[in-house]
Amino acid sequence: MDNETKVSLGKILGNIYLIQKNQGVCEQSDSHIFGLLNGVEQSLNTELENGDYISNEKITVVEDALLPYVTGEKEYENHLNTTIRLDLEHTKGINQVEFINICKFLSGRDGFQEIVKKLGISEIRL
Repeated sequence: MDNETKVSLGKILGNIYLIQKNQGVCEQSDSHIFGLLNGVEQSLNTELENGDYISNEKITVVEDALLPYVTGEKEYENHLNTTIRLDLEHTKGINQVEFINICKFLSGRDGFQEIVKKLGISEIRL
């Protein structure tokens, strides 16, 4: 991402955080908000390059792993969450946080709600 884009996005996020801070619902520090509003590299990098990107490929991998349980091809078993998660981590490089976030995302799709609930993953909260 080029610097001009980072600064622009930082200003947008900084203003959102500032509004939230004024409403008492933002936990970002004043210095972080200041850094975003004023193009401070450390704040911009912390906010914009945190690696939370989840690719379509990773979503498809998790979806494919859960689909046999959604369609009834396979029966749910205890500890399935750990079994699937560890397998995907070792074979596909999908870490625990990504797995949980992808499952939450998939829970909004028809058929996936039940298996995600059985996996013990809480529903989406915005």
